[in-house]
Amino acid sequence: MLKPTVFGSFPGFFTKIYDKVMEKIAERSQILQSAIEYMIDVKRKNYIETGAVKHLVYDTLFFNHIKKLLGGRIRWMVSGGAPLSEKI
Repeated sequence: MLKPTVFGSFPGFFTKIYDKVMEKIAERSQILQSAIEYMIDVKRKNYIETGAVKHLVYDTLFFNHIKKLLGGRIRWMVSGGAPLSEKI
């Protein structure tokens, strides 16, 4: 119903979202889970090295689907209260 462009929350909530998504993926296939963990690592390394947050193939295959589950218009996710773990 809501389609926010900025999503603010606390680290525990972001961790819960991540864990639920990865749990659903693990139920389907260990190979799929490994592939998605690889995509996350590639995007994280790319962001650290170049500052780019988009990856044409990985966004199309997986990340745009997650974005749609959160309303489809998320541009920024902001966390406060404590540091996020690196994997999140």
